[in-house]
Amino acid sequence: LLLSAVNTAVVAMVALLYSLAQDGELPPVFKQLNAYGVPWVPLIVAVALPILVLDLAPGLEALASLYAIGVVGAITLNLWSTSTVKGLPLAFGSKIMMLATALLMAAIWVTIAATKIHALIFVILVCGVGLFIRETYRKKSQGLARLRSWFPVRLLSGCGKNRGEGIVTGK
Repeated sequence: LLLSAVNTAVVAMVALLYSLAQDGELPPVFKQLNAYGVPWVPLIVAVALPILVLDLAPGLEALASLYAIGVVGAITLNLWSTSTVKGLPLAFGSKIMMLATALLMAAIWVTIAATKIHALIFVILVCGVGLFIRETYRKKSQGLARLRSWFPVRLLSGCGKNRGEGIVTGK
């Protein structure tokens, strides 16, 4: 079961990181594809993280806790977001049932977090690092866009060594 979960996590993480880069939420390096059309940086990250987790986890029970808090959290977020989105063609009763299930799953998630502190710390670290990378890149991108709007200049294209490298034009 845990091997299947790791496989699912790797595939999902590759797609997630690539999609975030496509949307401009992560640096462009996450969009680079290898010769087979696979985003290679997300693949390395997606394989390295589970290996690191498997290596650092103290035992099978700890791995099961990480799996449980992740799955329950993902289901909770999915149910909550689906039941609260406006314009989704779902019957009112279905939305209420999904919201009630989301609340139940949230209570289960809180129970896991309270009883398995290492799993909670793992979630906080993973989410914190991910959000930090995302926000750092977004602020950098916004700062560059703002800087470009203030100074409508660009470096000469094709400039190389001894050919006016660093010359700025108003074009």
